[in-house]
Amino acid sequence: MWITDKFTYPRNIGWISGVVLLFITIAIIVSGFLTSYDATYQAIINELAKLLSIQRRDMQSFFAIFYSIHLFLPATVFFMLIIHFSRIARPKIMPPLSLTFSSIGILTVLSALLPIKEMTKTPAKVMNSSSILTNSFIVAGVLLALLVFLCFVPFLAKRKRVLAKVDNNRCTGCLYCADVCPKKAIEAKSVKVGGIIKKVAFVINKKCQGCGICVGACRSSVIQLEGSDDGKIMEEVNALCLKQI
Repeated sequence: MWITDKFTYPRNIGWISGVVLLFITIAIIVSGFLTSYDATYQAIINELAKLLSIQRRDMQSFFAIFYSIHLFLPATVFFMLIIHFSRIARPKIMPPLSLTFSSIGILTVLSALLPIKEMTKTPAKVMNSSSILTNSFIVAGVLLALLVFLCFVPFLAKRKRVLAKVDNNRCTGCLYCADVCPKKAIEAKSVKVGGIIKKVAFVINKKCQGCGICVGACRSSVIQLEGSDDGKIMEEVNALCLKQI
């Protein structure tokens, strides 16, 4: 997404929600690690309890907090995915549902046939608990700062938007451009041209991403991209056609 410059407006919502999904995924992994009850986990939990002045009698509630977080976070993934795909007008499910359900079924069977055995031996030596906690805070701080920076990248690296414009005088109102627009950024609108009210194609600037599909599809050549040269567009189209051949 970074290389193809698809993180600025109007794709910034997908970029930011994708970064949030990455953060949630990491949080699920960390919270799962903190509920593993191994020696390292115990060391981190004990140091956190000391830092937060949590008494031993309240430790069970402290454990329950991490477990609750671990169960709650996956539910937020579904909500964030709705936001993540909200800008896609005609989304396709990848991978297909059949492949998804098949994979889940295979993993379920494998987990039943080959369960992970509980570790019976505790490692003889564990890193100093305070060092573990300090390192964890450093890593978490750097990672959180990086994710916050990535969320603000679309606002820091703004670029000039290229929008499609319709010549109302020559538009025939066939709306073929609206049929091929992948973002549904074109709709019919009645305007007054030369004293006559006619139906023409109208570009919704908020949705337009300047892809140029409507320009290539327009039979009457009445749609152009702002600041673009027809000759250059035709060269790019011809080059793509030659590659497909």
